[in-house]
Amino acid sequence: MKSRLLLFAAAALAAAAALAEEAPAKVEQVVFSGKRSLDLCFHQAIDREPFVLDGFYWRKKGEPLWRYPAALLDNEKVNANLRRNGRYAAGGVIRFKTDSRYIALRPDLTGGAEARFDLLERTPEGFRFRGSTPFRGSAPFAAKPLLNPPWGKIPEAKPMREWVVYLPLFSDVKSVEIGLEPDAKIEAPTPYRFAKPIVFYGSSITHGVGSSRPANTYPALLCRKLGAPMLSVAVAGGCRAELEV
Repeated sequence: MKSRLLLFAAAALAAAAALAEEAPAKVEQVVFSGKRSLDLCFHQAIDREPFVLDGFYWRKKGEPLWRYPAALLDNEKVNANLRRNGRYAAGGVIRFKTDSRYIALRPDLTGGAEARFDLLERTPEGFRFRGSTPFRGSAPFAAKPLLNPPWGKIPEAKPMREWVVYLPLFSDVKSVEIGLEPDAKIEAPTPYRFAKPIVFYGSSITHGVGSSRPANTYPALLCRKLGAPMLSVAVAGGCRAELEV
């Protein structure tokens, strides 16, 4: 009898977890340019299909967005800069397709005086910069627009477009919610031309120090040009070729 009750409890917990994972996204108002308020539906973009998260190739579902394995980041034989900066989300991207005319973002993160997210659109002619927004201070953050509505008449056409969100260079990102129109369709992005990532190991410049935005680091520019995923294990002040690394 006890074993049956335990099995029933386990099944109930699994069902509850599945329902929570499939829970409908939250609809909230976001103020865009021209003080125009729009109702957007916020979707958790980490570990939720059809959103694709790249740049964290040792990570398992549900784990932090760290670029190095947790065991290495807790290893005191490794220098302090790597143990700290290896937790930053530099090189991480979220990719997806949607027909939403507006895109907003709300993260949960720590670290860094300013955490900037970039939005690029993939077009037949190449990638085009469409927006960037900074988050300053500490969580909880209010949602901010990434793709602003046009001035004047709202366009009626809603073509499917492909997007890449670049995560901040010097922040420990815990979660990212992406706001889209409530009736928007969401699809998986186009696969990379090359399946295996290009690995970048270096110090400040490779990490992104001096870059105006996350999408403008030289690893990001090169990977977009080649059509390859990026794995940045660069650490500002912590690239010391340690045996543990």
